[in-house]
Amino acid sequence: MRLPYPSLLRPTTTEAFTSAERVLTVPKVELQLRRWGGAPISHTFGNKPLIDFGGRPVFAELCVYELARLSGWQARWVETYGAGAMTPHHFTT
Repeated sequence: MRLPYPSLLRPTTTEAFTSAERVLTVPKVELQLRRWGGAPISHTFGNKPLIDFGGRPVFAELCVYELARLSGWQARWVETYGAGAMTPHHFTT
């Protein structure tokens, strides 16, 4: 049986949201990430913080991408911020 979450991103808690007097409980993953302390990289999308992922500098969203991929899921990250509408950045590691 395939689990509904990547093995490295299984929910650890839940968060409740109220809307129209109804409560919706959403599974939540809380990660402990380490800030990158090595050499800076050239393109940081406006100085976004970097995460140390196995000795490599990555953005937090690419850390999540990597955890999904390492769990056996297929993943892609497409970033359009700072790029033209028809020329998004495609990140893989």
